[in-house]
Amino acid sequence: MLALHGWSDYFYNTELAKYWTDHGYSFYALDFRRYGRSLRAHHLNPGFTSDLGEYDADLEAALAMIRSLEAPDTPGVCVAHSTGGLVASLWVNRFPKAFNALILNSPWLEMQGSYMVRYAAQGVVEPLAWLRPRAKLHLPESDGYWRSLSALAHGSWDLHPLWRPPCSFPVTAGWIAAVLAGHREVAHGLDIKIPVLVLTSKSTRLGTTYDEAMLHHDSVLEVRVVRERSLGLGAEVTNAVIDGSMHDVFSSLPRPRALAYAAIDRWGIGYLPGRRGRRRADRR
Repeated sequence: MLALHGWSDYFYNTELAKYWTDHGYSFYALDFRRYGRSLRAHHLNPGFTSDLGEYDADLEAALAMIRSLEAPDTPGVCVAHSTGGLVASLWVNRFPKAFNALILNSPWLEMQGSYMVRYAAQGVVEPLAWLRPRAKLHLPESDGYWRSLSALAHGSWDLHPLWRPPCSFPVTAGWIAAVLAGHREVAHGLDIKIPVLVLTSKSTRLGTTYDEAMLHHDSVLEVRVVRERSLGLGAEVTNAVIDGSMHDVFSSLPRPRALAYAAIDRWGIGYLPGRRGRRRADRR
């Protein structure tokens, strides 16, 4: 199992790791370049990329390391969150033998609102990205989602102050243009050959200031748009709606987290490598 994080994020969820190891998987997590444990002092723009394909090298290196520790033909599963879900979807579309199954945790597959918002954003951002990819966009800042996560506020998680800052990394023109290019590719339709499970909250609650409702809704993405876009990822896509979850379903309150794990349990009986055989062995 390889876990991929989202924008302005890193891997911190030890409960998620324990879930997979308890089910017999070797668990690994990747902090992409310029994120989390891969962030260095000389990185002036944390999280920056002007091409999501740049992460191919990170994924190739991670899989090479994993396969050097496991058997080279060991079945692999990827669980990816938000922007990491977009990266993973594009990756497995290009490299269909990289994993045997893909689990997307609130993947960022389209701009908030609709494709019309994306078209409008492209007209503004892409010319600037061509000339000044590292130019910072002056967007409204909000610490609402961080407050729903951090144990220092209303959440349950001990977050590193540099790796998961309250108001996220500054958004650059090159980065948002790279994301928009990924969204265009998804909108045209992918042909992912492996089974895909998409986990999203039941509803969205967007806002620029913290609201208690953010503990029970996705406060980052329009989940209806995500679910619609997910249907074009491949031939075997399952959507699981997790009532009461936040943007990161595995960092939500205990009840929706349990619902998310239960959804994986049900889906995994049919799709996850080795799951069915292990359960029979456990009963014996």
